[in-house]
Amino acid sequence: MNSNVEVWLWLLLVLLPHNSRTAELLSRYSSALEAAKAMRDGECPFLTEAEKQRVQRTRTREVRSLINECERLGIRIITFDDAEYPPLLKTIADPPIVLFVKGSLAPLSKMPSVAVVGPRRPSEYGRKICDSLCTDMAKDGVALISGLAVGIDACVHRCAVNNSGYTVGVLGCGIMVNYPAENEELKEEIVKSGGAVISELLPYASVSASYFKQRNRIISGLAIGTLVPEASSRSGSLLTAAHAAVQGRRLMCIPPHDITSERFSGTAQLIRDGACAVFGIKDIYSELNNGVQQCEQLDMLRQKAAEKLTAPKKQKQTKKTTVLSKKHEEKKTQEHEAPARVLPDIAQLGPQESEVVLLLKDGPLTMDELIDKTGKRCDEICSVLLGLELMDAVVRNRDGMFSLP
Repeated sequence: MNSNVEVWLWLLLVLLPHNSRTAELLSRYSSALEAAKAMRDGECPFLTEAEKQRVQRTRTREVRSLINECERLGIRIITFDDAEYPPLLKTIADPPIVLFVKGSLAPLSKMPSVAVVGPRRPSEYGRKICDSLCTDMAKDGVALISGLAVGIDACVHRCAVNNSGYTVGVLGCGIMVNYPAENEELKEEIVKSGGAVISELLPYASVSASYFKQRNRIISGLAIGTLVPEASSRSGSLLTAAHAAVQGRRLMCIPPHDITSERFSGTAQLIRDGACAVFGIKDIYSELNNGVQQCEQLDMLRQKAAEKLTAPKKQKQTKKTTVLSKKHEEKKTQEHEAPARVLPDIAQLGPQESEVVLLLKDGPLTMDELIDKTGKRCDEICSVLLGLELMDAVVRNRDGMFSLP
């Protein structure tokens, strides 16, 4: 084996992808080459019988044949010690030692990243919220990570592609396998837009239901935080959420549209267990900012979050508007006079949204106060507030109260 890439590929063919023992085994040696030599010389006592047999069978010509095939197919081979290997992914307990890539992973070392996962058949509510939040993140320079399945995953990648954003699709099969067939064109668009499609499996590895739970560790491992817009109690998204929790990443969920529906029972449970409830894009940036300490390369997120959280709302003023004198401002404060507000166009809102807007006309209210005044359930008010926030008709203040902008 004459190159570093050959060594890592040989190790991959011997140990196989997503082997839970790989990271621990390699940690016993100072380099991949030293580990490979120990295995070939029979000096590695930690191998299983099957692995020892593969050591004997796997030849250098097989490795070089794989390299040549990847070159022919336009597949890049990124090894664990490659400079382009995603820094965040290196920190998980069982990182893949080789990634087969179409596109570029270089941007991941320079930008904040969020994994977004959800069902293949999302509700209109889940799709709408996902589209709105992912569009904002893509425009703000946040890398979007997902699993390239149909449904929410495709929505995530499409938002990035359509808004000149960066996205990575993590496949649950070999990179040359056309699965799911509906997303084949989307894969090409991701690569053409500057994003990447990746897999830890060999290029022609077939789809296996048992592998998807392993794939999910890569999705969450590439991101500072994972957002679940919608999930039932049996959703595969919960596996990604579990990986995120184990990896020490931020976990965020959209509040359920209906707490009595099985469709939203998974996200309800995640929020009950401590996941951050997201009512708007500011909540995402605030939550990610809490986790940015562990990621030195993500200083940009701190600035982006600070801008989103502290920048004052632009006031809609006419040319005739004058600035109040300091004395007059103090007088208004003392008299507790509410500042003039420009109400959203009630005619453009539904009856529930209009009711909440009119209540907030008299000043900020907590969610409990809104529930008392409207007589609605908590989940109904959450849904209404989220919709209003996405329309910039309502803002959530730092003290947790809601008010008009």
